[in-house]
Amino acid sequence: MCSELRDRLEIDDIITVAQRHRLRWCGHLSRRDENGWVKKCMDYEVEGARSRSRPKKTWSEVIEKDSQT
Repeated sequence: MCSELRDRLEIDDIITVAQRHRLRWCGHLSRRDENGWVKKCMDYEVEGARSRSRPKKTWSEVIEKDSQT
């Protein structure tokens, strides 16, 4: 029913919208200054031990997956 309603209203599902916004933001960040704090934060490695649970995905892993779809 939800997909029928989205088709009738001609709107995308939330996953597609989120992917599009992340890729657009990534394009914005890629044009930023190489020495800026934003680029430094993207490449920052946190020191210390991680929790025992499954590691969270990094920003670059999410962007890579979004760009493949």
